[in-house]
Amino acid sequence: MTALHQTTPLVEHAALSAALDKRVFLKLENLQASGSFKLRGIGKLCQNAHARGARRLVCPSGGNAGFAAAVAGPDIWDGNATLIDEAARQIEGGAFDAVVCAVGGGGLMAGVLHGLHRNGLQHVPVIAAETEGAASFAAAIDAGEPVTLPAITSIAGSLGAKRVADEAYAWTRRHEIKSAVVSDADAVDACLRFADDMRLLVEPACGAALAVAYGKLPQLAPFKRPLIVVCGGIGVDLGKLAAWKTQYSL
Repeated sequence: MTALHQTTPLVEHAALSAALDKRVFLKLENLQASGSFKLRGIGKLCQNAHARGARRLVCPSGGNAGFAAAVAGPDIWDGNATLIDEAARQIEGGAFDAVVCAVGGGGLMAGVLHGLHRNGLQHVPVIAAETEGAASFAAAIDAGEPVTLPAITSIAGSLGAKRVADEAYAWTRRHEIKSAVVSDADAVDACLRFADDMRLLVEPACGAALAVAYGKLPQLAPFKRPLIVVCGGIGVDLGKLAAWKTQYSL
């Protein structure tokens, strides 16, 4: 069965690499035909459902199918893991030593973790980035179990899962995962700086992961070759970026 997703480019972010004295790699999932990494997991889920006889597909979505990623589990995580399969082949001169990804329901992170383990990279830590007001994974770590947030107050709607998937939280018991929570303003600022640096537009949900590097967060300090998953998102355009810039006085 031919996959619906594309093999996306992996490039080095020269400006961030110089600023951080690291080699910062970007997996450009924003260049998927659908605008985000979701085509990997959701595509696999739909293809498998079709193979089993389904002819109509209904997908509840929080932004870029965030709810589906949290609920639909096995096929989605396996599909999302393919981005690590690719990255493991694409980085020259040695492996990356950390992966930075945004977390909403946990589908992307769970896929990244599956991908790391099936490629013999179980020693590579993951930095889980969220925005304040949508940090269900950080709340689960603090509580020692998944909990339900009272409300989503972040601008990063694609991260708007009130409760992280149980399987995503369970990974904290078998893999090193560092939580990083940034403000909405930091996430938007990262989107703006990324647009200037790379001429690419991404949502604030993706900006959360980029903000870990642009903000020089301490969670990133020990690593020399981090890989940032640029998860993308279709809920962005020049007008929205301009409005967010004004809203946060950036």
